[in-house]
Amino acid sequence: MTDERSKWAVLALTRFILAGVVLVGHLNYLPGDHAWTGIGTFLNQGSAVYGFLVISGYSIAASLDRSPKGFFVRRVRRIWPTYLVSLLLAACVAASISHPVKLADQIYLRPLNWVELLATLTMTQTFLGPALSADGQVWTLAVEWWDYMAAPFLRRTATRIIVAILVISLTFFVLAPPPANPADSTGGKMVLILAWWWLTGFLFYRHRGTALGYVFLLIPPLIAAVDGWIGRAAIVGLVAVALCEKARIPKLVVAVFDWLGDVSYPLYLVHIPILWGSYLAGVYQPALIGAAAIGTAAVVLHLVDIPLRRPINLAAAFGWRRPAPDASASS
Repeated sequence: MTDERSKWAVLALTRFILAGVVLVGHLNYLPGDHAWTGIGTFLNQGSAVYGFLVISGYSIAASLDRSPKGFFVRRVRRIWPTYLVSLLLAACVAASISHPVKLADQIYLRPLNWVELLATLTMTQTFLGPALSADGQVWTLAVEWWDYMAAPFLRRTATRIIVAILVISLTFFVLAPPPANPADSTGGKMVLILAWWWLTGFLFYRHRGTALGYVFLLIPPLIAAVDGWIGRAAIVGLVAVALCEKARIPKLVVAVFDWLGDVSYPLYLVHIPILWGSYLAGVYQPALIGAAAIGTAAVVLHLVDIPLRRPINLAAAFGWRRPAPDASASS
C-alpha cells in the first residue's frame, strides 16, 4: 500500500483508539464493579481530546495543502450532519427529565436548557454558555471548529507568528489548566488554552520530514508535562502523528483501519446520549451500553455521515438538469 494511504490509516486507527478511551472512561462512571473500564481513566479520557487535536491540526493542514478550494464546505459536510444527530438524541434525553440527575462527581444531566442548546447549535459552547449536558463532550467541537475556521488564514501566516500564538496558548495552559468539567466553562477559555495542541499538528505537517517539525510537535507537550500532566492518551496521539509518515500497511488492513477511523467521530458524539438514556432506564452494564453506542455510531455513519459527505447536486436530485444536446442535430 502507498505511504499516503498507510499514513491516513494509522491516524484513522488512532482516532478510533482515542474515541474508545473516551467511551470506556465515561463508562467507568457507571455504578457497580466493572474494573475493566478503569483502563479509560488510566489512559485518561480527557487527554484523548489533546490527541484528537494534534491529529486534527495535521489533517487540516494536509487538506488545505491538497485542495484549499471548497475547504469550508467540506468542513460543514464532515462535521454538521452527525453533530446535529447527536444533539437531537441529547435533546430528547434532556427533555425526558424535570430535575438534575447526578452520575459522578461534577457530572450532571440537566433538564433541557435553551441557553445550552442554542450555544451548542451555534458552536459557541464554552464561549457564550456551557455545552448541552446530555452531550457534554461536544465542548471539544467548539474548540476544533474555530481552529478549522482559522486554518485558511494560518495557512498564509508565517511560521514565526503561528509559533507566537502557540507559545501564548501554551502559557495559559500551564498557568490555568483545564477545569475538571470543561463542558461547563464559558468565556472562550478552552479555545485559548487548547489551541496549541492543534497548532503542534498543523506546524508538524508544514515542516514534516525535518528536525524542526519534530521540535514543533514534541517540545510543547514536554514543556506542559514538566509543569503538570498531559495524560497517556495524548501521548498515543503524538506518537501516531510522529510516526505515521513511516507506516507501510497492507491494503486489506488499511480498509479496516479507515472504517474504524470513520466510525470514531459518530461514536464520540453519540455515546454520551446513549449512556445517559441507558442510565435513566436503569441499565448500568457498561459492556451493553458500549455495544449500543458502537452500534448506533455505525448506523449514523452509514445513514448520515457518509451519504452527506458527498456533494449534493440539487439539480439532478429534482430533475432540473438540462438534457444533453442531441449530437446528430449539430452534425
